[in-house]
Amino acid sequence: MRIVTLAVIGPTLFGLGQQLLEAQEVDLAVVLEQAENAIARGAKRQAVDSVLSSHGIGGVYFADLADLRVAVEQPVGETVFVGWPSAVTSASGTGATLRDVPSQDAREAQVRIVEVRDRLYWATRRYKRVIAFDGPFFIRYQAWDATGYVKALKMRDEDDEIDSITAMSVALSLGEGGHTYMEHLMGQGLSGNITYWGIQVGNEAPWP
Repeated sequence: MRIVTLAVIGPTLFGLGQQLLEAQEVDLAVVLEQAENAIARGAKRQAVDSVLSSHGIGGVYFADLADLRVAVEQPVGETVFVGWPSAVTSASGTGATLRDVPSQDAREAQVRIVEVRDRLYWATRRYKRVIAFDGPFFIRYQAWDATGYVKALKMRDEDDEIDSITAMSVALSLGEGGHTYMEHLMGQGLSGNITYWGIQVGNEAPWP
């Protein structure tokens, strides 16, 4: 495994960006340790955050050092959303395919969003930071680095009560083959996009 190192000259991070761009396999724990050591030796925290957010590590971009620490520690956090897929589509500019996800594979392919220290993370996608966009019938968890999102029907209101929103959401889900969420993963460039379709099984239960 290739280990990315943080070369520090004075108060700045020298050459870190190029190292991250060239790295294929990265030990995030080592990067976290070296970043913290760099700060301890005089590097500015803002400079470290800027490199992490502009270059990414191993294909994942981090808003700041706090997000990198969560990705390394992977805390349990508070579960906000869990869904198990039953179908998956793969699409590109030349076509698309649809296949079922066997029940024995659904657990491994599940999606889970957790809250850690007032921030939301895509726990099943290397703890990517996500931002929630709350609409009248849907809630969307958008990856901070714009590489994907989870869109789910809202099955309960803010007081956890079953109301007219649920009736509308159920009707919408029936038009989508009974699915109550989609998880969209964007590939490199414009091709290689993957979308999972499934049922919510977490805090926002799919049915009353």
